[in-house]
Amino acid sequence: MKFVMPTLRRVVFDTNVLITAYLCPGIPRTALDIIRSGRIILVSAQPAIKEFVRVLGYQNFGFPLKRLHHWLTI
Repeated sequence: MKFVMPTLRRVVFDTNVLITAYLCPGIPRTALDIIRSGRIILVSAQPAIKEFVRVLGYQNFGFPLKRLHHWLTI
């Protein structure tokens, strides 16, 4: 009998989708919730994470840098 390791699906979000998922309810948020549950792995590059933090740091979003700092250490 051959043992096969189950593989988790991986997903890449465009920065705009990630920002929308973080800020608004809807399909992107549902996808983010699935990622948070561990059923899917979010794959991202450091430049995309830095862009995410930079955009959420814009004054019109009102997120303090301290709240976003944990994203920079991923």
